[in-house]
Amino acid sequence: MKKGFVKRICMTVLASAMAVTMLSASAMAEEETKHEHVFTDGICECGKYEASFVTRIPLKEKYTKEIDEKGTLETITYTTPLYAFDETQEVEKVMQVYLPYGYDESQSYNVVYLMHGGGESEYYWLNDEPVYEDTKAMGKTTKAVVDNMLKDGKTEPTIYVATTCLSKNGEESVNDNDAYAKEFRNIIVPLVESKYSTYTKGDVSEENLKATRNHRAFCGFSMGAGCTVNGILKHNLDIVGYFGPYSGATSDPDGVIEAIKDVITEYPVLYMYNGNGSADFALEGHQEFYNALLEKLPEHFQNGKNTCWIEFKGGSHAYNCWIVDLYNSMLVWFK
Repeated sequence: MKKGFVKRICMTVLASAMAVTMLSASAMAEEETKHEHVFTDGICECGKYEASFVTRIPLKEKYTKEIDEKGTLETITYTTPLYAFDETQEVEKVMQVYLPYGYDESQSYNVVYLMHGGGESEYYWLNDEPVYEDTKAMGKTTKAVVDNMLKDGKTEPTIYVATTCLSKNGEESVNDNDAYAKEFRNIIVPLVESKYSTYTKGDVSEENLKATRNHRAFCGFSMGAGCTVNGILKHNLDIVGYFGPYSGATSDPDGVIEAIKDVITEYPVLYMYNGNGSADFALEGHQEFYNALLEKLPEHFQNGKNTCWIEFKGGSHAYNCWIVDLYNSMLVWFK
């Protein structure tokens, strides 16, 4: 046998042995970094949350496929004072209500209120196709996702309501969070929760809205995240228990903290889910808000216990992040 051939065989064997050794060392190192997670108040010391949050996008196709066991969509036209301009005037607006599969008026249902972002409308979250010509995009899989979560037992049957924070007076249109907070409290919640079978059981008095706040959630993306924080958290904490700002929050965290600091002891935030993409232009401001809550209201906002921060690697300001945010939110709301 030629020496060169033998040499090549020996080198090949040596290289293989080294590769196996390196792989074994890598596996051992990886094994050493793993540990049994011990969760205290919903989070492990390594930073992993106890809730089975999805942290990668897009959401698995099994949750975005339409199934036979699907809910029904209704559109409601209602009249509200024009809070953003003149409360003595009234205007007609629209909201959409999604009733879960098997909706039964003898049962009581939790309610999630959904807010859209800038350039979108009350039709964004729950419609398959654009309704307005200038609509940029639609949340085409929302209904399928909530249907699949219900079928898989990941959520209780829930009513979803999509509204708009925009107010129009003739040709003028504004986003006024303070005005929407009044509309939400005085018009939207009483209308929805007296018409449908919710935990208010038809009693939408101020006292009972407060008593049933743990069956009510509000979330939104981008501009809708601002509405979630600047409108609902700031002004309606006493009637809403769960919050979900996605891809944004507020440019005035101190103002929000000041507004809720005297209310939050009696009406605690039950769970605030915060989600954002690592490539989202709203990331920095949202994270500043989250850190301010943890720092300035530490007894009321505890990471893992009643709030969380989920960041999607490579995620941008887009629906493929927001639908995962909603999915994740429903894993921890109403539990």
